[in-house]
Amino acid sequence: MVPSSTCVLLAVLAFTTLIVAERVSFEPCSGGMKNCEVNWVEIDPCAEAATGNPCRTKKGKVSSIKFNYATSVPKDKMEVRVFWASATGDLPFAGLDPDACSVTQCPVEADHPQNLTYSLTIPKMTSSRVYNVKWDLHDDDKEVQCCFLTKIRIV
Repeated sequence: MVPSSTCVLLAVLAFTTLIVAERVSFEPCSGGMKNCEVNWVEIDPCAEAATGNPCRTKKGKVSSIKFNYATSVPKDKMEVRVFWASATGDLPFAGLDPDACSVTQCPVEADHPQNLTYSLTIPKMTSSRVYNVKWDLHDDDKEVQCCFLTKIRIV
């Protein structure tokens, strides 16, 4: 029996997805996490994850990050901030919506793992280099703070 073209196409798409979106290494921010645990981080595209190298992201292309987290305190609203953690201090990525509820489920339930997915187009004016990217998910009074660092290479 010859597989239908639909089955072959689905198999190719599934294989491609496995190659592109990968779990990557990350570390807590220097201040640590407060009432939060980040379980895993995925970046799409990231064929480099298997080798432990920073994910290669192209200027002008869409890239996304997805991470799984759980808080030990329920919250109605959360904010997300993204920074380049440079040697001279944290520099915010411009133009990113800080309303985390647009990219994760709100209200956030205590001890209920959930995902946050953020997609963006890397501006063509961005300098080509490796960036140490800091993700900070928190509530207004910072009773909950999920903060981690991961590396990307913009080309």
